Amino acid sequence: MPLPDAAVDAELEEIGLHQPEELVHRGEEDGEPEDVPVRPDVRPQPPDEAAVVRLPLLLLAREVRHRRDLAIVPEQTQPGARCTSVGRVPILAPVRVVIVGAAGQLGRELTRILPHDDLVSLTRADLDLQDAAAVTARLVALAPAAVVNAAADNRVDAAEEDPTQAVAVNALGVAAVARACRAGGAFFVQPSTDYVFDGRTTTPYTEDARPNPLGMYARSKLAGELLACTLAPRCAVVRVAGLYAAGGSRTKGGSFVDRVIARAQDGERLRIVADQVTAPTYARDVAGTLAALLPRWVSGEAPGGFYHVTNAGACSWFEFARAALELAGLRAALEPISSAARGAAAPRPAYSVLANTRLAALGEPALRPWRDALAAYLAGE
Repeated sequence: MPLPDAAVDAELEEIGLHQPEELVHRGEEDGEPEDVPVRPDVRPQPPDEAAVVRLPLLLLAREVRHRRDLAIVPEQTQPGARCTSVGRVPILAPVRVVIVGAAGQLGRELTRILPHDDLVSLTRADLDLQDAAAVTARLVALAPAAVVNAAADNRVDAAEEDPTQAVAVNALGVAAVARACRAGGAFFVQPSTDYVFDGRTTTPYTEDARPNPLGMYARSKLAGELLACTLAPRCAVVRVAGLYAAGGSRTKGGSFVDRVIARAQDGERLRIVADQVTAPTYARDVAGTLAALLPRWVSGEAPGGFYHVTNAGACSWFEFARAALELAGLRAALEPISSAARGAAAPRPAYSVLANTRLAALGEPALRPWRDALAAYLAGE
């Protein structure tokens, strides 16, 4: 039986979360959120484990019950002057940018591509997102024009078994950065995932499509999206899909591409899921697009809200693996399997292709096709 609003609100208050009565409308907050800590700043006491597990569910219950739109509908884009870019790096006057989670795939690519004269890259060792007071103090002191929170816990199956860490990083950590951005007046960029959708469609999801996450990792990411938009008045949520980059993800032992190639070189038989379709995306291409958008967001020329940023086209993971082997000149035993046969702990959307509608509306160039991006990655470009 669904919890009544009063019960949901009571539980949210109990774990230290407050949301304004209205969430977000066309990129602007309807009412300033009350400045209540999202989690206790007193450490080392962690948040109550049961509350951590329930946080995404409570957020979703409240939003669905109020029939709120969970995406910001873009205004009609007005023609006008815009910054140009050379090599995807804007030639507009540089703005100070702080990258949180700089050691991850997207963080590394952003650090590589953004002008270094006014860039601050912070790794987990530099900034603990679970210490909200420290996050606010550090980011306000740095006085950036924009903050990109590239930190994430992307262990999808591990989150299904124990969601505590995923929610701590993907939701509560996001809240800490969002509140710091509000305090310092910085524009907040929060990357997210295609997994916030349930995959029960066969057409690409636009930015205003209603999310319906299937597993705990996806719920933690959606909770982060809601917290980002609620707590940071100037915010863009950037959804990506199937991200890969040189060095890959430390928690997964490298990128999907690198793992496929390494296993093929070892002579292993590869059994790859063929019934999950997405748009695998090179993190370098996402970083290039963000580099072009950051000055536009900061100046107000481009609105905040939800954006989809993925390489063009779509394929299954099996097709992606096959293309990687072909482009690498490798032959391997490659077998398509179903998601059921793989038996992963967490459910995943069968179709999570994203439509990059708002990029097109802003006149930003489309990202190249996924196969071209994959070829560039394998060539070290």
